[in-house]
Amino acid sequence: MRLTISLIFVFVLTYSIESVVARAVCDSTVAQLNFDTLRIEMGEFEILYSEELLQPVQATYTVTCPDAFVGDCETTIGWRVSRAKEFAGYDVATSKPKHYEKNDWDRGHLIPVASVDCDCASKALTYTYLNCALQDSGLNRGPWKQLEGQERKLAKSIDDEVEVIVDVLFDSQSAPMCYGCPTIPSAFRKTIIAGGDTMIYKFPNQDISELELSVFRIH
Repeated sequence: MRLTISLIFVFVLTYSIESVVARAVCDSTVAQLNFDTLRIEMGEFEILYSEELLQPVQATYTVTCPDAFVGDCETTIGWRVSRAKEFAGYDVATSKPKHYEKNDWDRGHLIPVASVDCDCASKALTYTYLNCALQDSGLNRGPWKQLEGQERKLAKSIDDEVEVIVDVLFDSQSAPMCYGCPTIPSAFRKTIIAGGDTMIYKFPNQDISELELSVFRIH
């Protein structure tokens, strides 16, 4: 009897641990990358991009210039599909300007221009379709924008680098917005690492403009 109870206990404990690990893995970026991705280095930035989804799946960067650069960049900034070829070396299949017109989707920067706004060249790096995802306008102009401001404020207040990882998440309900169009992300996750601390926020890709930023902090 004791042996049977012990075996049951070990089985339940093992199952519980494996379930927790499985849930953690399923929610990770690595686990969701069951499609081909390109790893593209853009100066000090790095982006993982899926031509299958026509969307980026991850971006990593350091907040390098939290104080806005003042200068005339009119000749260098602006969204350009052609910039993808400059970084990847060939014509990467990306989303197009038409996918963000007459709908609720913004070109959501993964690497925000104001966080790496050192000069015109670095600003131009962020205006590529490798660096934008279909992001609900309420999210992009609400809590997401607030969090971008917080990472810059943090970079100015501590004597340490602020590292950021942005994950674009997809689930079983994610689908292309039309035939041959980009797949709409289900959520976005941002991890901010600074001064030995880690902050993680996760946002559903919907209009959450009326909600406080703190609601979405998960770590």
